[in-house]
Amino acid sequence: MTESLTMRDASTLQFSRRVFAGLAGVALVIGGALLLFPRDTAAYFAWTIKAPIAAVTLGAWFLGLSGFAWAVSRGSRTAIRAAALATALGSTLMLLTTLQHRSAFNWGSPAAWLWLLLYVGAPPTFAAVAFRLKGDTDAVDQRARPSGLFRAAARAAVAVAGGCGAVLFLWPDALIPMWPWPLLPLGARTYAAFALGHALWAWRLARARFEPSWPILYLAVFPATALIAPWLQSAGFRAGTLGGILFLVSTASLALLAASALWVERRRGLRS
Repeated sequence: MTESLTMRDASTLQFSRRVFAGLAGVALVIGGALLLFPRDTAAYFAWTIKAPIAAVTLGAWFLGLSGFAWAVSRGSRTAIRAAALATALGSTLMLLTTLQHRSAFNWGSPAAWLWLLLYVGAPPTFAAVAFRLKGDTDAVDQRARPSGLFRAAARAAVAVAGGCGAVLFLWPDALIPMWPWPLLPLGARTYAAFALGHALWAWRLARARFEPSWPILYLAVFPATALIAPWLQSAGFRAGTLGGILFLVSTASLALLAASALWVERRRGLRS
C-alpha cells in the first residue's frame, strides 16, 4: 500500500512538473511574439493591441511568467503547489476578462480560439495540481521561517501588487486615464490577472517556510521584465502620472522582495 502511494505521489509530481514546463513554453511563445512584433498584433494575436508599448509590456510579463513556470517545474512540491494556486487564480481572472471583453477578440483568427482554449483549460488544471499536492510535505517544511525582512518585503508586494491589481480589475476606468501608457479595459484587466496572481504567490511566500532557490528566480525576473516596455517603447510612456508612480512603486516592491529573497539565499549558502 505504501509503495502504491509513493508511486502515485511520484506520478502526481511528475505530471505537475510537466504542466508547468508546458506553461513555460506557451508563455515563451506568446511573450516573444509580442515583444518582437508589437505593431503586428492584428495579424497574429488574439486581439489587436493598438499601442506598441502595451503589447511590449504584456509580452514582457508573459516572458516573466515563462521564467516563473520553468523555475517552478524544477522546484519542490511545496513550491509547485503554491505556484499552482497563484496560476489558477491568474488564469481564472484571465478567463473572466476574455468572456467579459469577447467582442474585442479577433474570432476569425485561430489565435483567439487558442487563447480561449488555453484559459478554459488552465484554471481546472492548476486547481487540480494544487489539490493533488495538498498535504504533501518535503524537507523545506522543516526549515526555519525566513527573516523578518523577507516577510515584510513579501507583505509589501502583496499590498502593492494586490491593491493595484484589484483596482485595475474591478474599476479599470479609474486608473486608465492616469496610466503611464494608452490602455483599454481589456488590457487593464489582463495586467490585473498577472498582478493578482503574483500577489497570491507573494502571500504564500510570506506565510510558508522559505522556498528553494529555483522559484525565487521569478521574483528577480519579474521587476526586470516589467521595466522592459519603457526602454523598448519609450514613446507614450508618462512616468510622472499617478499610474506611472504606481507602476514604478509596484516594480520597486517586487524588486525589494527579490533582493531580500536572494540575500537570504546568499546567507544560507555562506552558512552551509
